Amino acid sequence: MIEHLIQITPDVGEKAHYVLSLGCEMEKSNNFLMAIECYQKAFILEPINNQDWFFIHNNLGYSHNVIGRYDEGERYCRIAIRIDPDKHNAYKNLAISLEGQGKYVEAVEYYIKATKVNASDNRALLHLEELLRNQPHLLIDNPDLIQVLDDCKKASQFATEFIRK
Repeated sequence: MIEHLIQITPDVGEKAHYVLSLGCEMEKSNNFLMAIECYQKAFILEPINNQDWFFIHNNLGYSHNVIGRYDEGERYCRIAIRIDPDKHNAYKNLAISLEGQGKYVEAVEYYIKATKVNASDNRALLHLEELLRNQPHLLIDNPDLIQVLDDCKKASQFATEFIRK
């Protein structure tokens, strides 16, 4: 069906959006190699829409992270952030890429940034807490992190409570 839509749609941006959507469906099916293939196909179509550009790069980064290609994930997440620095998910995905490469201090910075950009999505905070549990030397080497972590937790709690109201 999607291939038919691609063939009959004259607008390249719409084609890219269809392929991006297919990649998202592949992610939901845990078929990350196929998702990467879809996103790369959408990437080649050069969509005009910045939101599609963001999601193509962000989702490529995420999918590469899932299969352990953290250096590739990092590259795409950094581009996604340049496209739209107001979307927290790319910061979280970049932090996962960095953590996967053993760049823990930088990963901490981006988990914090993701939490600050959108405290209502606590996934980055949960990753940060897990990283600090697994790498306790980070807290010893950077004692200010204790206060920053506490601030992130408070912001997340406040945002969650605000949304519930």
